[in-house]
Amino acid sequence: MRILFHIGTDKAGSTAIQQHLWMNREWLLERQVYLPEQGLGDNNGHAALFEEDSEQGLQALADELLSARAQRHRLAVISWEGMSLFSRQRIERLQALLSPADFTVLVYLREQADIVQTGYLQQLKQLSHKIPLSAFESPRGIMEWLRSRRARKHPYRNYLKLVRRWHESLNGSDMVVRIFDRELLYEGDVVSDFMHQLGLAIDSSFIRLGRVANASLDVEAALLINQWQRDGVSQEQLLARIDAAQSWIAEHGPGHRYFLSAPAVDAIRHHYRRSNAALAQQYLNSDVQTVRVQRDCWLQDSWADIEAAAQAREEELIALAQQPVHRGPLLSGSAMASGAQLISGWQLPESWGHWSAGDESALRLRLPFRSLLPSHRQLRLYLKGRYYGSNERTQVRINGHDLGAHALTHQHSGLLFDLESLAPHQTLDILLNHLRPISPRTYEQSEDDRELAYGLESIGYELLSDND
Repeated sequence: MRILFHIGTDKAGSTAIQQHLWMNREWLLERQVYLPEQGLGDNNGHAALFEEDSEQGLQALADELLSARAQRHRLAVISWEGMSLFSRQRIERLQALLSPADFTVLVYLREQADIVQTGYLQQLKQLSHKIPLSAFESPRGIMEWLRSRRARKHPYRNYLKLVRRWHESLNGSDMVVRIFDRELLYEGDVVSDFMHQLGLAIDSSFIRLGRVANASLDVEAALLINQWQRDGVSQEQLLARIDAAQSWIAEHGPGHRYFLSAPAVDAIRHHYRRSNAALAQQYLNSDVQTVRVQRDCWLQDSWADIEAAAQAREEELIALAQQPVHRGPLLSGSAMASGAQLISGWQLPESWGHWSAGDESALRLRLPFRSLLPSHRQLRLYLKGRYYGSNERTQVRINGHDLGAHALTHQHSGLLFDLESLAPHQTLDILLNHLRPISPRTYEQSEDDRELAYGLESIGYELLSDND
């Protein structure tokens, strides 16, 4: 059995590849391609396995692959872009652990001037980049200058050294080097290209994911984040605003992708010119002379226009970030307010939750953008509570879709809802119609005139994919 290491690199389709691998594991098995379960995630390949890097986990991987070999699978695929950073010692250790086997290394490379910029926007989502946009070409002080130079001319972006390190460490095993460019990928798509490298043809039974995987910020959002960082906005608030920015981009479309000037892009390309040419000569197909440059990979509008566009969306992003976001696990009692908005038709809160008021109650949930993966197809919503009087069921509508009448007690198994029907900004607008509201005065001869039907005690959800 041959083992294929897909080592990335970053921002070169790895997330899309890994999500499709996870969704199509059974499809792959039917074609004698094995995707190890040890350390496998639905969104990031085998990241958990190698980030932990425990002897126990790696030995479990080796044992799993021995079992796959005994089942006569022809190929095993191990995927994580972090492997591109492995030292020679770590590569050799992995080879020794998984031998005897034949090895192939598959790597996708994105042109350096492009990835310097898209990589910065990606890192900014995690608040892991140390410099603002302006420091790339106008650094203030020696530290910004050093960090800017390292970002523009990082040794890791010398792809020749990266590929050689893996090639030589694996004693000349097969190296497959692909350039991440639509015009050079099989059928113009990185997932199709990856499957083609595995010797597989995508057919109608292959599950295709519709939404964009690992979407980046745009330059306008980055400018706002830089500004908020200067203003001392807390990290918790920053992350909420970044999530709001991603949601806004998904709804309205991205602004600018690039922020470097044409001379700065030319300087990056000049820096890697010789190593890229040597890489092409040694490892690329004869029809690809070098790492293909991205045309017009630089800022072509004025900074004033971009700053104005950023400021025009700031107020909306801040307001969106201030809305409660529900992250999934059940919230009960007073904690419900942290993840749900009770819009109308509710009594004042009690220690356990809220009674409905009248014949209709409305509430809203907003999901965090980053929790939604392309593999997620449905949501199971849990509304759990108690009924008053002769009420036993509630008519439920979500985003205008009638889900029927349900007994929303603690025994209810949840309401299934297609994620394609989410409202803008990952919103669920939930409308509950109550059949027989009644007051305690009428029902129990008390002094309470409230019209009650249903008491909401907790609310939560889980995201579902086709594999669940």
